[in-house]
Amino acid sequence: MRLYYGYNEFRQDVVDLAKMVEANFKPQAIVSILRGGMTLAHFLGLYWDMKEVYAINASSYSTDRKQGELHIENIPQLKPAHKEILVVDEIVDSGRSFLGVMEILKQRYPDAHFKSAVLFAHKGAHFQADYTLKEATSWIDFFWEVDTQGDYIA
Repeated sequence: MRLYYGYNEFRQDVVDLAKMVEANFKPQAIVSILRGGMTLAHFLGLYWDMKEVYAINASSYSTDRKQGELHIENIPQLKPAHKEILVVDEIVDSGRSFLGVMEILKQRYPDAHFKSAVLFAHKGAHFQADYTLKEATSWIDFFWEVDTQGDYIA
């Protein structure tokens, strides 16, 4: 089974996730795990009026949606003044990408405090985000992935 995740639901979820985060964490910057986390990072940046939005590439999926070797590149140059950093992605599948990204960021920036936030997480993942909005129970087709492909283009 596949679930379509549309813009209207996403828009409300951004607000809900932002409120969940800001209840006990005040990020000074956001790091998006590309590509899936970029839309979330962009909207959180707008919600918080925060221009300090960075990106890091992490991928273990091939074009056939099977997980392979984890590749992490383009590690951002965070400003020394940014001590509270929120790392975001749209979903935690196995958790391998998030684990790898968090490890690299903590090694590179040992004085910073990192927290993680996702819209969805699978129950059996090896990584538990600090903030998770919903449990993923099936494959999710995010609007930013499918609405720009083939028959979905208006």
